[in-house]
Formats: sequence, structure tokens, C-alpha cells
Amino acid sequence: MSSRKAQEDNVNRAANYGMPVLLVNVPSRYAHTPTSMIHYDDYIHTVQLMTEVVKRLDRKTVDEIRSF
Repeated sequence: MSSRKAQEDNVNRAANYGMPVLLVNVPSRYAHTPTSMIHYDDYIHTVQLMTEVVKRLDRKTVDEIRSF
């Protein structure tokens, strides 16, 4: 089995069980060019946000997100 096929099988298997996902994006300019730009403060605030989210995740919270 190819590595790609194995990865696809893993994704499909996870999808059947409902995997909680959180998408966070740093605001940027010229995102679809080779040289997109972000503001340093946006980067720092995104890191702070994600740090707090990870700190607060526990089994109860994850179960609540999954049952939404």
C-alpha cells in the first residue's frame, strides 16, 4: 500500500469518528502570492490565542465540541 493511500485511509477512518478541528488563520495581505505579509502583532496575538486554547482543552471540553 502506498504511503499516500495509507494517509487517505487514515483520514477517512478519522472522518467516520468525527474528529474535532479548530482552524485559526493569521490575517495576511497578498496571501495568494509567493510573498504574503502579516503584521507582527497579529502573529503574536494568534500565538497567544492558540496557547490559551490548548491550555484550556480537557476531555470534557473536547467531548462537548464533538457533540455539537
